[in-house]
Amino acid sequence: MLVYAPLAFSTPHFETDLEIAQRHLDLGDQVELVLCDAELPSCQLNPLHETQRCIQCVSRSLQGAAQLARAVPIHGALRALAPDDLARLAGLPRKFADQEALRRYCFDGFDAGLAALSSLIDFARAVTLDTKLHAAVIHRTIYSAVAAFLAFKRLLAASRYDRVYIYNGRWSVMRAAVRACEQLGVPYYTHERGSDFRKFALYRDSLPHEKTAFRDRTKAAWAHAAGHPQTVPLAEAFFLERRQRVEKSWFSHVKQQEAGRTPADWDRAARRLVFFTSSEFEFAAIGGNTVGKIYPDQVGALRRIAQLLATRSPATHLWVRVHPNDKSPATVQRWTEATVSLSNVTLIRPDEKTDSYALLEGADRVLTFGSTIGIEATYWGRPAICGDFSFYDGLDAQYEVANEEELLDLLCRAELPPKPREHALRYGYYLNTFGDPFQHFVTEQISDYEFKSPFRGHCLRPDYDDLRKRLIDLFQKGEFVRSADIARLMADFNPGDDAAHSVLVLGLIRLGATKDAVHALESAAAKLTLPQLELVLKNTASPLLDALMRHANTGEPGDFKTLARRTGSVLLRTPTFMAIGQKLSAMADRAGHTSPVRPQAVH
Repeated sequence: MLVYAPLAFSTPHFETDLEIAQRHLDLGDQVELVLCDAELPSCQLNPLHETQRCIQCVSRSLQGAAQLARAVPIHGALRALAPDDLARLAGLPRKFADQEALRRYCFDGFDAGLAALSSLIDFARAVTLDTKLHAAVIHRTIYSAVAAFLAFKRLLAASRYDRVYIYNGRWSVMRAAVRACEQLGVPYYTHERGSDFRKFALYRDSLPHEKTAFRDRTKAAWAHAAGHPQTVPLAEAFFLERRQRVEKSWFSHVKQQEAGRTPADWDRAARRLVFFTSSEFEFAAIGGNTVGKIYPDQVGALRRIAQLLATRSPATHLWVRVHPNDKSPATVQRWTEATVSLSNVTLIRPDEKTDSYALLEGADRVLTFGSTIGIEATYWGRPAICGDFSFYDGLDAQYEVANEEELLDLLCRAELPPKPREHALRYGYYLNTFGDPFQHFVTEQISDYEFKSPFRGHCLRPDYDDLRKRLIDLFQKGEFVRSADIARLMADFNPGDDAAHSVLVLGLIRLGATKDAVHALESAAAKLTLPQLELVLKNTASPLLDALMRHANTGEPGDFKTLARRTGSVLLRTPTFMAIGQKLSAMADRAGHTSPVRPQAVH
C-alpha cells in the first residue's frame, strides 16, 4: 500500500493519511509513504514555497511517520526524478495567453493546466485568473504538478503497489498522483471528510467531486439501508440539522445569519424566484460533468435569465442569494456589477444577515446551479429547479433541465408543484451517514489548526526543537538525502542553527557532493557567530578534510586547489582551526606541483 501524503500541514487530512496507513499495518500489509521534505516548489498549502510553512509541514510529517506502529519506507515527493525528467521540466511553458489556454494545457496526457487552475482558483477563491499578472506563480504551480506526475510515475513503475491512497485528488500535485495511477493502471482511492468530523470517506478510482459516482453511492446506500427503522429518521435529521445550523462535517454557512430576516423589498408585489448560487471556485477546474451544462458561469446565467424573464414573466422578481462561502471581494464585485442595471433583481451579498431559510420558505420557486439548498427546498415543500449538474441529479428530487427553453418554461409556468419530499430522503440519508469513524485519530473539532487532536496519542504540532532532534536522528540512521534536504531548509529558516549547518555539510559529504559541502560550509561561516562556527567545524572539519584528500587523489587538481583554498579560508577564521587552515591553504598552493596528497598530511 502506498499513501501519497505530501501535504502534511493539512489537518485532519494528514492524520487521515496516517489512519489509513496504520489500518493497513494492523492488517499485516506492507505500507510505504510519500512525504515532501520541502522539495515541491509549490503546493496547495504553500503556493509561494514560504520557508516557515515548509518547516511546519516537515515537522508534522516526521512526527506523523514516527507515530505509526512500525517504521515504513519513506519516498520523497520528487526524489525519483531522473535527469531527462529535469530536462523536460526546464522546457515547460512560462506564460499562458489566457485562462482558457492554461485550462487546455496537457503534459503527456496529464491535465496539468486544469490541475494548476484548480489549486490557484481555490487558493484565490475566485473563478477568473489573470494569467499574465500571475505568470510566475502559475509556472511554479505547473512545474510542481508536472514534476510530481513524472516522479510518481517512476515510483509506481519501480514497485508493484496493490493500492494507492491520495487526499482529495483535485489540487495540482494531488491530481498528478491520480493521473499517474490512471495511466499505469494502479488502483487508487481518494479520501476526504465523512458525514461528520469524526469520520473520513474513501472514493475508489474517482475524485470526491465526481458527481456521477457520488449519485451512485447515494442510491446504493439507500438501497442497503431500506427497511431499517433508523433510515428515515437519519435522512430527516440531515435536513433538520442543516436548518438548525448544526455543524458536523463543515462549518455552517448560515450560522451568522439572523433567523427570519428577509430583504427590505421582500413584500413587493411579485412572484418570488430565489436564486441560491453555488461556490463556483470548488468546481471551476474539475472537468467532466460538473459545471456549465447550459451557461458557462452563474453570473452570465443570471443576467441572461433576468433579461428573458423581464419579457416573458414581468411579474417575477429574482432575489439572488450569493453563497455565504463566496466572500472574496472579486466575487462580490462580479455579482454587483452584473445586477446593478437589472430592475427585476435584488442582490443579497454573501455576508448579509438575510436568512437563507426564510428566503426558501417564502419563495414561489427556488433556482440553483447545484447548491445543496436545492434539495433542501424539496424537503421543505418548495419547487426546486436546477440549471446545471448537481450531486442529486437522477433522484427526481428537483426539476432538471437540458436547455434554456426548458429552464424558462419551468421558471415562468403558472403552477409548479414541488417534487415529492420522499425523493430527497435518499440524499439526506447518505449525507448524514457516509464515511468510516476514525480508530487511531481523535478529534472534537471540524478544523484544529492548534493541533490538539492526537493521532495514536500524540498531537502533531509543528515544533522546531523536535524537528531538530529528528533531523539528527535521520542522519544517524543513514538517511543522508533526506537529512541534507531538511537541514538546508532549517538553515534557510534559522540561519543561526549550527546543528542544521553541521548536518547539511555532513550529509553532503556522505553523498559524495564535496563541492556542495564546501559551499554549505562557506554559507554557514557567513551566517554564524564565531563560537557557532567553531561548533560546526568540530563536527565537520575532519570528514570534510578527508573528503578533500579523496578529491585530491581522484579529481582534477584545479578543483582540489579551489576547494582547499575555500575551505582553508573558513578554517582560518577560528583560533581552534587556524593552524589546519594554514596547512590546507599551503597545500592548495602546492597543488599540481607535487605528488598526490596523502590523507594524513593535514591531520
